[in-house]
Amino acid sequence: MLATAALVGWLKVIQPGRVILKVRVTTVPFKPLSIRWWLEDRSTRQLVVVQKPNLIFGLCIAGLAANLFLPGVTALFIIGKLLWLIFAADELFRGVNPMRRLLGVSVAMFTIFA
Repeated sequence: MLATAALVGWLKVIQPGRVILKVRVTTVPFKPLSIRWWLEDRSTRQLVVVQKPNLIFGLCIAGLAANLFLPGVTALFIIGKLLWLIFAADELFRGVNPMRRLLGVSVAMFTIFA
């Protein structure tokens, strides 16, 4: 077993008089090639493929539509890029599974380099 997903408790590596390392101990094996590992919500243990869109994603789509209908407006272009970067950061830091975090990284890379 290389890593795990279900939370069991804390493991402390202690030197006399101080804690030098505090690590979460878990029980599910690390299998990055399994669909379950990529899609499982670590807190509820349910598979999460899609979820209802949030406000940030709705604003991203509105910014995209505004850029399509009003091309050449620099302020709309910048606002649209910023909205996509906020969405990417939200997915990266609050994503419920590795697939959502990978989505955040992918959206950020596409937004920055496209």
